[in-house]
Amino acid sequence: RVQQYHVTGMFSLGALIKAMESKYQLFKNVLGKKVGGIIPENIPADYKNDASYPVTIDVNKFFESEVFFKGKNIRIKVEEGVNSEGVSVLLITDLPDQNGQYPLGKSYFKRMFKYAQNAEEEQEFPQMVEFCTFMGKASWEYVKNKYREEWKKDKKNWKAPVINVNDAQTILVPVYRAVDYYGAMKEAEKAQKEERWEDAKNWLEEAEYLRSFFISATTHTYRNKGFFGFYSEWFRNTLIEAGIPEEFHVYFASNAPEGTELPMAGNVNLSSAGLKLADCAKAVSGLHAYEVWEYDTLLEILHGITNGDIIRNSTKYFRKYLERINSKVFKKNPDYYKSPSADDVSKAKKEAKKELKTIIHNGQPMDVNPEQMVVSYSGREVEEKRCSRAFNFINMRDGHRYLNLDPSTNNIIKLVEQGVQVVIFGNVQDYDKELGELGKAMEAYINKLKKENPEKYTGKCIFKDKFIVEEQLMLLAATDIQIQDSDRSTGASEYTESNATANGAINMGSPYHEGVINKHGELMNFFKEGVGNSIVPINEDPVSYYDQIINVHKLFKQDRLKFWQATSVKESQILEAIQTSAEYLRVWNAYFDIDTTTGKAKYLSRTIPKPIPFNYEGANNAEAAFNNTLEPVRINWSWIKSTDPNGEVTIHNYKESDWSFDATSDNKLTLYVELDEFKGDYNYGSDYFIYLRGPDGKKFPVNTVFDKQKRQFSFDIPKYFSGKYELFLATPAKAFKFPQRILIREPKIEVPQVVEKKVSDAYTTYIIRFPKDMGSDYHMTLSIPGFKPWESVLPEDILFNGRDLKHISDIRAELPGTIKRALKPSSNARVHAYELILTIPKGINATDLLIAPV
Repeated sequence: RVQQYHVTGMFSLGALIKAMESKYQLFKNVLGKKVGGIIPENIPADYKNDASYPVTIDVNKFFESEVFFKGKNIRIKVEEGVNSEGVSVLLITDLPDQNGQYPLGKSYFKRMFKYAQNAEEEQEFPQMVEFCTFMGKASWEYVKNKYREEWKKDKKNWKAPVINVNDAQTILVPVYRAVDYYGAMKEAEKAQKEERWEDAKNWLEEAEYLRSFFISATTHTYRNKGFFGFYSEWFRNTLIEAGIPEEFHVYFASNAPEGTELPMAGNVNLSSAGLKLADCAKAVSGLHAYEVWEYDTLLEILHGITNGDIIRNSTKYFRKYLERINSKVFKKNPDYYKSPSADDVSKAKKEAKKELKTIIHNGQPMDVNPEQMVVSYSGREVEEKRCSRAFNFINMRDGHRYLNLDPSTNNIIKLVEQGVQVVIFGNVQDYDKELGELGKAMEAYINKLKKENPEKYTGKCIFKDKFIVEEQLMLLAATDIQIQDSDRSTGASEYTESNATANGAINMGSPYHEGVINKHGELMNFFKEGVGNSIVPINEDPVSYYDQIINVHKLFKQDRLKFWQATSVKESQILEAIQTSAEYLRVWNAYFDIDTTTGKAKYLSRTIPKPIPFNYEGANNAEAAFNNTLEPVRINWSWIKSTDPNGEVTIHNYKESDWSFDATSDNKLTLYVELDEFKGDYNYGSDYFIYLRGPDGKKFPVNTVFDKQKRQFSFDIPKYFSGKYELFLATPAKAFKFPQRILIREPKIEVPQVVEKKVSDAYTTYIIRFPKDMGSDYHMTLSIPGFKPWESVLPEDILFNGRDLKHISDIRAELPGTIKRALKPSSNARVHAYELILTIPKGINATDLLIAPV
């Protein structure tokens, strides 16, 4: 949506502009449309009717070409059309061969934003890095071939277009331009040495043609800076297969200073390469630019240009309801929605709440009371955006999520008790469906409380796990307070994708600056009527969030909130997209000013960063690769101590071979490693940690004991996974790879089973193992007479322990008396078995543990 906003703004300012987008085969069926009597997960992509900005394609305007990718020639097609705003749109996709087969076994444009999360999904969908490399290369192939004929007709006067690429799907366009440019220069040099002067001339002209394109790259996130971890053989091979030679890999590294405490220092990512090799680099807010630049200080400048919004579109339903209640004013002033009266805002809000019934939720019209305040969140339902402090209905313990059912700390329960309606539209991501399950469980629990005590719990909790833009716009029109409680350094400029203030809502951010959430308006002054449009908690304590919401709720009940809401509408106009679009054009225009020293445009006076020879020898850290200083860890000796249940110890010595063992072993396995000396003085143990990385590239730390005097460390080998794991010794700025791998043989488990029960003076511990591919879901039920639900969430009570268990839902409605949890395979796991350790303190009288199919 962000590109569409800014492209539309530039188009309205007179720019000759075309927007390139992916053309997918399928859309996710978020509306639950029926096809052949069933509701499929996906539906055929209809860009004319279902796209957020519908596109009418001109069947006579298209471009076809071939892209060499991963050793195959892949046909691409770019179709041209016009969207509902009148902007020219280019839709790019891949094509099957003459036999109807895709050369790489799958289309890279199967479903919108669907990336493979495991080996099984890779048969049908690309990994994210696969898609982005292909999309970047295909986009560049289109651009350079599309305009070549125009250039040949008038090489002297031809002007190349401005190419604006975005993080992350097209961010690699400048990288592929650099590869082709230096490839042409290399061929020219070779031809000159061989005295093939005509060939040399042609190659130099080709290089000049490729250089003439002005490429601007925009990074939109923080997270992409650390998406792929340290530089690895997998990442190296992926880039080489995608047509990016090794001498350009150094640009994929964050060049944060050595020793920095930045959380993603030294990580490789696509954004860094695109920004460094572009002619102009941009971020999406001033704060975002300032903080992201620390990772890529090689950039001369990173422009921070705040994202904008097409307010006319974002207020589609709010405008509709305002016009319904005051049509006479609208006839005289079509822009009345930008500055409505307080009374009209209040009336429009009530209309909007009534109209939410047109949204179907859980098979029924959504029921919202027009006389009660609505507190909402709408956006991606992901860990960093789920309003963890503001709502506080999910807690973490031992790396696992569970519902917080304590009525004294769960803000949703407290707000519903005060008559507030909490509405969450959270688009659940395929890689983390557990958040959706927990959201639904919270809604069900509130409904249970309301049914049991309707006089006490008078508000509502609605959790919708998928929505479309139209539904979000209807919710924004009905919202009184919007919550945007993003974790620090996760929201670059997300506010404009959920512009609540333009719809007359008060916005609540976090107690720190994040993007423009707290900067788009001014703080509410509760003592001056109508002054301000934002509230901020005093600190990160959920109580602070609750107190601020209740302060606003008091104004709502007094029918006075409408004065601040009317102010909110007026102050939202600062984020109109046309201002961002104008700044884009102004910044780009400055790069075309003539450099007096060269007589060329400033961007042409800059040399594209050159390829850097790089000798890869097992390096896994791109920051170290940048300096060519990384060495692998050198092992003096290693051994595994195996302790059986009776305490008998067996030592297995290793020198150079991989460490391997059976994950089903009942023995406790401890790996000991004695390190040889590193060059230089390294302080073992103080700034180092050990982590494992699996075949999917995910890494996780292990609890390690260091003996600095002996240069020795040890840790218990986790038996929750199977497969091949790499071992790393790492600092905040560097990492060192061990030559050996840990090989964990797959346990053969067909149904969930209790494999061990241990009773001590303090605890009873059950060890439960279960497979990835179960024939059905299972419920684990633990009977505890007189049990109260919120007592189970205290750290000193029942513990569900085990790394990477993303699929365990929390307490169910059978309480009090039992705990029931669903055992379901994780959607994004690449492991073959799981182990759950259930620890029950002696003070809790658990009478029975049952595992049975659902």
